[in-house]
Amino acid sequence: MRHGLKEQVISLHRERPKATSQELADILGCHSAYVRSTLRRSGLSLYRAHNARLSPSIKVIVSDEYAAALEPHAEKRALSVPQLVDRLIGVITSDNLVDPLLDDGVAA
Repeated sequence: MRHGLKEQVISLHRERPKATSQELADILGCHSAYVRSTLRRSGLSLYRAHNARLSPSIKVIVSDEYAAALEPHAEKRALSVPQLVDRLIGVITSDNLVDPLLDDGVAA
């Protein structure tokens, strides 16, 4: 496992207390079993909503080329590439930056 992954699991769990272990694992790029056991050993528990997905998520495919280009930026922030991509998408959407970034003339 990556150095500091335990701290990343705990930190992300605190940021997203209603996320499932699989959602956290997808963002961090690790196994959901690792997330569950890390939280359990740290005295934390996952939110349990009987089959309710309060914060739905999707998987995003990033090419190896782009993932490699993002790696130094993720490392500087002690993040995994999937975690950095999640944060980037969060900033892009919350700051309404899709149209200015794409600059493809589609914005009306």
